[in-house]
Amino acid sequence: MFEITGVVYGTNTRTSGYSFTIIDGTAGISNFAPSSASDFGYTITEGDSILMRGRLTHFNGLIQLDFLDTIKLLKANTPLKDPIMVNTLDEATENEFVRINNVAFVTPTPTWSVSGSGSNYTVYNTITMDTFQIRVLQTSGLANEPAPTGLFDVMGIGGQFDGSNPRNSGYQLMPRYATDVFVDELGTFDLISPANNSTVKLEGDPTQTAEIVWSSSAALNGGTAPNYTFLLDLPTGDFSAPLLSTPAGTDTMISFTFKQLADAFGSSLPIGGTLSLQWTVKADNGNQEEMAQSTFLITFERSILDGLVNVEQIARVFPNPANGVIHVQMEAAANQMSLIDMTGKVVYTNNQPGANQEIEVSNLKNGVYVLQIEQNGKMYQTRVVVSNR
Repeated sequence: MFEITGVVYGTNTRTSGYSFTIIDGTAGISNFAPSSASDFGYTITEGDSILMRGRLTHFNGLIQLDFLDTIKLLKANTPLKDPIMVNTLDEATENEFVRINNVAFVTPTPTWSVSGSGSNYTVYNTITMDTFQIRVLQTSGLANEPAPTGLFDVMGIGGQFDGSNPRNSGYQLMPRYATDVFVDELGTFDLISPANNSTVKLEGDPTQTAEIVWSSSAALNGGTAPNYTFLLDLPTGDFSAPLLSTPAGTDTMISFTFKQLADAFGSSLPIGGTLSLQWTVKADNGNQEEMAQSTFLITFERSILDGLVNVEQIARVFPNPANGVIHVQMEAAANQMSLIDMTGKVVYTNNQPGANQEIEVSNLKNGVYVLQIEQNGKMYQTRVVVSNR
């Protein structure tokens, strides 16, 4: 017996007894109970956070709990997560809330004709040409309603029905409601530049720009032209909580100055450091969203930028030129202090500098250096000249 918690997605998918899906931050699981089973006084409601206890098993490859002895409501009206955008169905989509765009019927049908508890329809992703099954249940509100023509998008709970080992086929997508299937108003589009695995080096004039370019998403089936949003995330992220989200309006290009990028990254990208992230673009016309077909990896390298926030705003640095020692006086301690030569090499660093610091430079070559101070999440810089006699 296993005890689990999660949020209810969808409704009861059975006309006799009950079965529904709960999902947490790691995955999802369904449950089954015959008509004779107790409902423990719980009414299935999407968005409820509940606790269940039962036997861990599977039904034709779909992992589930049965023989439940507990269902307990913990909290109502829990926000649902956005569906995961996928191109095909597999083990990873089982019991997950997913969405596939740009779908068409292998054999067009005028209605979602349903017999028994539900009927299956074979469709394909018109971009990848992968085929999969949409299972329309009697309980979904789609049963015997008109089916879409042409391209459409679909979302719902991923399922499986495979009666033989190794149970690695028979994947299905089960819409929760009639509104989970909708005619496509936005055409596919993709990223253009910077190309995948590109590198952008932030150095020199801080007004230089990095331009982000993508193709346009056409308005389809009476839809309106979309607005775009540039998204930047960790390589392991899924853009549900991006590190950077910047609206671009109806333009298919957005640009950032090197200073804007340096300020946005802050201490995550120190001088001499690199930061690898992934980017994509979202199109939204108010009714539908369409993600670019690709995500591109981009690596930012940080060198010395002229004219960044001057260190004199928080510190007095003297003498300049310096002979033997540089004095740094601040009103408060900083998080880090570094001295960097013009090649980007860090020649001095202090991870816990006090309000008053002395930097020994008698052993350094004469020349121009950058003093960099990180304080309260902000980065300050100034140029200092070492002139040892």
